[in-house]
Amino acid sequence: MHLVFTFGLVLWALILSAQDFYSLTVSHNFLLVGGSLLSVGKFANIHFYLADWSFSLLFIIILFLFSHFNLLGSGDVIYLTFLFLLLGFYTTLYIILIGSTSAALYHFIYAQNKIPFIPFLSFGLLVLLL
Repeated sequence: MHLVFTFGLVLWALILSAQDFYSLTVSHNFLLVGGSLLSVGKFANIHFYLADWSFSLLFIIILFLFSHFNLLGSGDVIYLTFLFLLLGFYTTLYIILIGSTSAALYHFIYAQNKIPFIPFLSFGLLVLLL
């Protein structure tokens, strides 16, 4: 990945993670503007991910259903949608796997009903970028 894109992606993810961790909410303006700017920067390479769009679209619809039934926040769904767009289907699935595993461990250790999910997804992103 290009260094500027990677830096922007990590910075965007860390700011959203801090917001979500401390308030269980994220700024939708920052989420949408940051994701859109990163998408514009990545638009030249979007043809690599066109084969994954059918899987991504199906998965995003499932995520929106989770959000509708309050199983997942709308910020989490939008964040994951941008990750699908920016990184492709399979990379985002790995991020979800790492994020869900670390969130489950956090839940078992601290026994909280509501936990912020974006920090765990960002952790998965950072693990994959390393």
